[in-house]
Amino acid sequence: MLAKQNFLIEMQKLMDDLGCRMSMQEMASFYARLSLDLDDNSFMRAVNRLRESWEPYGKKYPSIADFLRAAKLSDEELELIANEAYQIAKSCAISKGAYISPDFEDILIANVIDTLGGWVEFHDSVAFMDRDDTFVRKDFVKLYKSLARTRQAKNTKLVGRNVQIGYEDKRVLIASDYPLPYNKEAVKNQLENKSVLEKVGKLAKSVRV
Repeated sequence: MLAKQNFLIEMQKLMDDLGCRMSMQEMASFYARLSLDLDDNSFMRAVNRLRESWEPYGKKYPSIADFLRAAKLSDEELELIANEAYQIAKSCAISKGAYISPDFEDILIANVIDTLGGWVEFHDSVAFMDRDDTFVRKDFVKLYKSLARTRQAKNTKLVGRNVQIGYEDKRVLIASDYPLPYNKEAVKNQLENKSVLEKVGKLAKSVRV
């Protein structure tokens, strides 16, 4: 989430540092657009990069597109986050086991694990000391980076072995201790809207039939 008050304060500081002027109406317009893609972390990344690199021509301030470009993670930064995400997932497999159903705060983790075969298969590939997880890690990081770049995440629910054998589902929330490479609220809204549209589409199809 991009906090509006913090946005206005940091924008004013940036304009002062760059020697530019922006009206409150223009700032409000920028906020309405940037809040769709950026959260506080990515916004501040853009601000700091623009402060260091921007060369205003005719006192012109950066455009919305300039902010979005500056907010993007470098390949090195995304690589680090993808590896941290892998460690979160692996630690969960080791400490929580295959019978629970993990709900990761970082929704990309669930998407990657689902693509790799699901929670139980991922657990069995990484949780035991005699398993070499080199290739699993490589595939995880590659898929994670691709999803972070394309923003093609789905609303994925991983299930543990309990569900597979017919027992009660034990869901466990797993937090992330690194900055997420996307706007969490925006992705959540996107997935909710997609779910609603899919339900409406199915309903319309059943009515036609």
